[in-house]
Amino acid sequence: MNFFNFGALEIIFILVIMIIFLGPDQVVKLARNLGSFIRKITQSEFWVSMWRTSREIRDLPKILADETGLRESLDEINTSTKKIIADVDKIRKDLNEEQDFNRSEIRNTIAGLNHSNEELKKHTTTETFPDESSENFNHPLSDK
Repeated sequence: MNFFNFGALEIIFILVIMIIFLGPDQVVKLARNLGSFIRKITQSEFWVSMWRTSREIRDLPKILADETGLRESLDEINTSTKKIIADVDKIRKDLNEEQDFNRSEIRNTIAGLNHSNEELKKHTTTETFPDESSENFNHPLSDK
């Protein structure tokens, strides 16, 4: 327990020294006078108005937020923000699905083109082309 940043042992030590130097009668008088002084201060109009002002200053942000409707505006902004985030997440999900679909289509197209290319290679390697000695071969630079 701390009182004005003094521990319990420190307070007891101060009280013992006061009793030794002032005597028991003077310590009782001093405590009575100190209690009376504190009561007068805490019951004074100044002290009451100081505590009232302190409470008002502490509650001022809440009062201002209530009077200006700021709290409702913040709630509306939070609701709108959550809705926008949900819409963006849905759009992102849709775009990812479309991107995955397009990737699979591109892969299928590439696979089809590769297959067609292989088929074309098979046909071109099995076909015989006429050579230059053949009669049906018309070389573009020939005299015929």
